[in-house]
Amino acid sequence: MMKKIISINQLAPAFVSVLLALVFFIACETTQPPKAPQEYITKKIVKAKNQSEETSYHYKFNIWKGNFYHQPNIHTVYYIVYTDGSYNKVDIGKFTITNVGDTVIEKHYR
Repeated sequence: MMKKIISINQLAPAFVSVLLALVFFIACETTQPPKAPQEYITKKIVKAKNQSEETSYHYKFNIWKGNFYHQPNIHTVYYIVYTDGSYNKVDIGKFTITNVGDTVIEKHYR
């Protein structure tokens, strides 16, 4: 079998085309100005406060029996329901200081 020898002259056009493509993509990336985040504010009125017990399961391994079993994880989840029908899952701190009829102002960024 004869080895085919590739010379630098044969690789030069491929190298130049890859280099030009790279320069093109870098130029396109730098010409676009960075977008500033837009801030918008939503105001919602609290309709109700709910709390519920939720259970999630995860597998544990029993070394002595050699099998897996479900380990329940029971925790209390707090929700605030608004007049427009939406709701948020909140922590206990926000749940206790928010009253029915309060106006909640939330800032969002796009």
